[in-house]
Amino acid sequence: MSGTVLIVDDEAPARSKVIHFLSKCDPGATAEEAPDGPSAVDAIESRRYDAVFLDIQMPGMSGFEVVYNVGLDHMPPYVFATAFDAYAIQAFEAHAIDYLLKPFTFDRFQQSYLRLRRLATPGWEAGSAGMKALMGQMQAKAAMPWRIAVRQDGRTHMVDPEHIVFVESDEHYLRYHLADRQLYERGSLKELLAKLDTAGFRQVHKSIILNLRFLKEIEPLAHGDQSALLSTGKRITISRRYSRNLNDL
Repeated sequence: MSGTVLIVDDEAPARSKVIHFLSKCDPGATAEEAPDGPSAVDAIESRRYDAVFLDIQMPGMSGFEVVYNVGLDHMPPYVFATAFDAYAIQAFEAHAIDYLLKPFTFDRFQQSYLRLRRLATPGWEAGSAGMKALMGQMQAKAAMPWRIAVRQDGRTHMVDPEHIVFVESDEHYLRYHLADRQLYERGSLKELLAKLDTAGFRQVHKSIILNLRFLKEIEPLAHGDQSALLSTGKRITISRRYSRNLNDL
């Protein structure tokens, strides 16, 4: 049975996006909105919600302050949805079920919602044929970690795999190329590839793993190598040895 979900965000377009994605995931769910922290606290304390999607940085009261004002014992199962990755560790310490990093895709929201519902209400999917079908679709997809923990300069950055453009190795270190920044950490491509969705990532060079979502076109080079143009405008080389990893595209 679908429940009632509270969406807390000071930006109306952000609330509308969650409502739209929620309607696609679970048409029977009821969505309610709160434009700021104080109204969210009032709403949660005055009625029962099955789940909450909660922004972090809001004028007057942050998402964390909402949680602590309501109290962890009285807070419905909730997910943080924010444009800032710096609060991920703090969010899980506050018992958030997931951490959605804006801008998130429908697939990422869907993963989060299913995880939220399964943890919040064990056995809930048994009563809904539509949601059982949705679970089947999700289970058919290759498993993706919720976050990749990248440790750099004493800080842990929680990175959504969908935001990784490509990763290259530099001796004993990995360089993560994201759309807006780069991160470094000690590690190997072999260990990283074992964590990633093989349907979305392929090794295309002895030192490069590519997120296929960013692959735009491929051009031949000398000696069997290829040049890959990415949607970010960056070019990388696909070596002849690893080009077979793209044969099934």
